[in-house]
Amino acid sequence: MSVTTSPASEPQAVPARLATPPVTTARTADESQEVGANVDPHLVCLLEPSSEHAESYYRLRYGLEKRRVEDSALVVGVTSPSPGDGKTLTGINLAGALAKDSGARVLLLDLDLRRGGDGVSEYLDMRSKQERGIVDWIRETDGDETPHTHFLRRFNLHVVTAGSNPELPYELLKSSRLDELVRRARREFDFVIIDAPQILDLPDTELIARLVDGFLIVVKADRTRQRRLEEALNLMTEDKVLGLVFNAVAGQEQ
Repeated sequence: MSVTTSPASEPQAVPARLATPPVTTARTADESQEVGANVDPHLVCLLEPSSEHAESYYRLRYGLEKRRVEDSALVVGVTSPSPGDGKTLTGINLAGALAKDSGARVLLLDLDLRRGGDGVSEYLDMRSKQERGIVDWIRETDGDETPHTHFLRRFNLHVVTAGSNPELPYELLKSSRLDELVRRARREFDFVIIDAPQILDLPDTELIARLVDGFLIVVKADRTRQRRLEEALNLMTEDKVLGLVFNAVAGQEQ
């Protein structure tokens, strides 16, 4: 996938190698849920989808749409070498860009479990809806078949939040329930975008690798050291690296 970008202030998607995808899903629950009033203004694909700043994300969307096999879902993890590179912002905007196709079913799944309500939920102002996220669902082994899925009708986007802060995130990410969730998601959705944890210093992304068709790695142009990026790439198998996204927006965190 060869991608260039316009504004230097927005993420630049760089040439990527994309793996071939399969199909995913999670049951949609509660069609009435909406985001709060204080959605982060940097979510341009949700708030200003026709703006120049949103165009970089549409380039990413184009690359993923080309890779998706008909009647199959593409499951993409969005990660970064270190905290603060802009991965969560990039992942939500990418999901928003994909969801602009009214015929597409897009799921945004927050698997950056160590952040709890400070990740996807914070950007979308959904902290009040955070109480039963993926962490809580995995713990409740005798509960529903799938976690509570918020449908943000305004954006045509389905969201599963992280939920409570876990004591043992490693054990939760190893859970067979998580595998089953992604298998279901592959049957129901066209695209599943996973907000994954950072690559370095944690084992989490290596555990999540079994669930995805590949990762987009977000690199902050004025922050990420080349050595850190090289270390991160060395921890990933070549077929799981879909591409790099250069995020040059000053002051944006994860």
